[in-house]
Amino acid sequence: MEERQCLFCKSPLNPYVKTKDFMVTKEPFEVYVCSSCGLGVTLPQPKDVGKYYRSEEYLSHQERRDNWFQRIYHWVQHYTFWKRRRLLERFVSGRHILDYGCGRGAFGTYLTQQGWHVVGVELDENARKQAQKNFPTFHPEEKTYLQKAYDVILLWHVLEHLYTPLETLRQLCSCLKPSGVLVIAVPHYDSPHARYFNTFWAGWDVPRHLFHFSKTFMKKQLPEYLKLRCRAYYPLYIDGFYTTILSERYQKGANFWNLPLGALKGAFLALQGCDAQCYVYAS
Repeated sequence: MEERQCLFCKSPLNPYVKTKDFMVTKEPFEVYVCSSCGLGVTLPQPKDVGKYYRSEEYLSHQERRDNWFQRIYHWVQHYTFWKRRRLLERFVSGRHILDYGCGRGAFGTYLTQQGWHVVGVELDENARKQAQKNFPTFHPEEKTYLQKAYDVILLWHVLEHLYTPLETLRQLCSCLKPSGVLVIAVPHYDSPHARYFNTFWAGWDVPRHLFHFSKTFMKKQLPEYLKLRCRAYYPLYIDGFYTTILSERYQKGANFWNLPLGALKGAFLALQGCDAQCYVYAS
């Protein structure tokens, strides 16, 4: 029987939502949420999550632009890269960054073109080989990347994918320069989008998302655990549109109306709150 105890505070976990892997296997999973701190966890957690990423639908590991959804994703991606870089430069003057969970290295490659010194970490072998063409990229277990000091440590929609997110963050924080910042982007299960779509909310993304985070956990419990301050947080509205369109597909099936309906619902839900946020932590 699965251990129903919170990884963070050891309080009881309560059933929250039943959903499934809509993208690859269609297997059922359940999300449990801590009754005390609000940290969520996907159960059961697969021992080998790799097979759940082997899909052309998993766009962060793909270069293809075969359909309208993939083309729009990559077009919007270029705009978000510019916004993300401007965000980083608002908080640091140095240009050394560790991109943890860099995928195929698209953002890291963009940063190198802007004069940044990038080190990447990526578990997936194919994506890692692609990133290595443009900047040093390591397997998480190599640990070579921990021997340097960074102005920025970035986990952009990565924390929820880790088997040991808290332990990993504490280890990474030891590599931050005194003036450095830790930047984390995550979806929020307490968002209007998640409440509206419930089982079909694309932000669950089980079992690739092994953990799930509330706004309160990211603003309060996590910085206390890391002994850092949450200096700022920003809504990621474009992420909300993306997950809303995906959620429409999961709920209604893929069709022409996913994009216009998803965009309208995304705009309506964004008026009530954001689907995901970016957090900036510093000492």
